[in-house]
Amino acid sequence: MKKIIFLIFILILGLFQATLLNYFRVFLVKPDCLLIGMVIASLFFHPFLAIGFSVFSGIYKDILGFNYFGINTLLFALWSIFIIRLSKKISIDNNPTRAVLIFMVVALNGIGVRIISGASVSTGIFLKVIILESLYTALVTPLIFKFMQPVLE
Repeated sequence: MKKIIFLIFILILGLFQATLLNYFRVFLVKPDCLLIGMVIASLFFHPFLAIGFSVFSGIYKDILGFNYFGINTLLFALWSIFIIRLSKKISIDNNPTRAVLIFMVVALNGIGVRIISGASVSTGIFLKVIILESLYTALVTPLIFKFMQPVLE
């Protein structure tokens, strides 16, 4: 039951990110809710299931996005493996630690997407967008974790 609820949660996050969050942009940047869902899956589910949810989130983001298809699918799976391994070495069980992790993953994901896709945006603008998106996503993280807490326990 917990798996089905989480799958529905990912679907809702994707729709929310593609529609309603357009009204809450800050300097044309919005939080990456599907990446937050991938991090939640990596922290709270069995590794095999977490990677499955991460791949699903990546495919979903590729379908909803404008990048080359498959970039997010690949990167989300890699981030999930990284987070699973990292969580075995350090404790990621409070919101400040999760927010820092999300900040780093969003920033590195943005850099990875830019490198793989070869996007031609000036470095200054790109860095501002990456920092803003990472910060905005990290600030939204505690709200999503609070909303999902009853399901994850």
